[in-house]
Amino acid sequence: MRTKYNVFDFWERYISKNRTIRSRMFSKEKITKQTTYFHTVIFSKKYGIESMWGIAPNERMLLGYIQHSFLPEAFYKWIYSKNKKAGFVPIKTAKDIVKDAEKHKDVNKDDAKSMKEQITILNRLWDVPTDRLMLELKKFARVFNKKWFGSSSEFLYINVFKNSKELGEFVLKTNLLTDFEKNFEETIGCTEEQWLSLCDNVVNDDTAEEKFKEILEKHLNEVV
Repeated sequence: MRTKYNVFDFWERYISKNRTIRSRMFSKEKITKQTTYFHTVIFSKKYGIESMWGIAPNERMLLGYIQHSFLPEAFYKWIYSKNKKAGFVPIKTAKDIVKDAEKHKDVNKDDAKSMKEQITILNRLWDVPTDRLMLELKKFARVFNKKWFGSSSEFLYINVFKNSKELGEFVLKTNLLTDFEKNFEETIGCTEEQWLSLCDNVVNDDTAEEKFKEILEKHLNEVV
């Protein structure tokens, strides 16, 4: 299925305006019942840890964001954080980044093979019906995370959420596992109960939406 969201030129404009923090390209979009959410982590000794939470207006745009924005950035930093060639992430497709790395022998065969396989998976997801797309994106995230778990010096991670309630519950569950419960209210600015209530009301309450976005962009990476 070919849509404007599956054309790199569409994403190139978004990325050009948000080159420093790509995850915030939709931060000014109104949250609706169709809004989806994501959490990505890129970690390496060269770049440090980049833990980002964000929103995408719908499932198709979430797929496009992963394929045309997150994947190129993640693969570029995975490849080039190991040498002195790393610099500002170019605005290129993931396919071109892998192709360039292979040409200059900057990526090993196993990693290049996995990268191309995952690019292919995302390409095929454009043909998946919308009512199944989130499920398939969650499957992709599991495969992606298993491959790029890496080591104590580098790893890549992505998680996707169908709505704000699912995201909110995930944050609390992870918070308990990391024993951060005592500092949750201090960091987030609300109790766990208030946090869940906030997540339940982001669609219909402008004040809740504004507070939720602020926490998403500024505070969640301190908790999860």
